[in-house]
Amino acid sequence: MKKYLAYITAAVALISCSDVNDERIPYVTVRIEILSAYQTNPSWWPAAPAESVAYQSPDYPYGFPYTISTYTGYGGVMVVCGYDDAYYAYDMACPVEREAGVRIYVDENMDGRCKVCGSTYDLFWGSGAPKSGEASTQGYGLRKYSVTYIPANDSYIISN
Repeated sequence: MKKYLAYITAAVALISCSDVNDERIPYVTVRIEILSAYQTNPSWWPAAPAESVAYQSPDYPYGFPYTISTYTGYGGVMVVCGYDDAYYAYDMACPVEREAGVRIYVDENMDGRCKVCGSTYDLFWGSGAPKSGEASTQGYGLRKYSVTYIPANDSYIISN
C-alpha cells in the first residue's frame, strides 16, 4: 500500500510542478459582459460543447454591443464551451509569436492553432496548455481569463 501511495504522490508532484508558462502575453485589461439576451445569439455566445466565440473589439463579432467598459485583452478573447459544459476564456494571441495580430483559431481537430508557428493548444478541456509545436517544446500556454456567472441578472463576466 505504501508503494502505491508513493507512486500517487510522485505523479501528483509532477503534474502540479508543470512548467507551462501562460504569462508570455502582456497583461492587458479584459472585461466582457454577456447579458442573458446575448446568450441566445450563437455568434455572440458558445451555447454547446466544442463551440467558441472570438471577441476582438470594436467590430468582431459583428453587431456585438461593445460598451465603453468592454476590454478584449491583447490579441482578443476566445470564449469556449468546454467538453464538460463549463466556459473557458483565453487570450487569442499566440504565446510563441507574442504579437497581438497573430491569433489562434479553432482547427479541424478542435485544437487552438497558430497560423504562423503551427503550435496547437488545448481549448475545450479548459487548460490552454500546449499540445504540439514550439509552444509544447518551450512550455508556452495560452493566457487564461476568468468566466464568472452572475445569477442576479443571468449574465457572465469575462475578466482578468
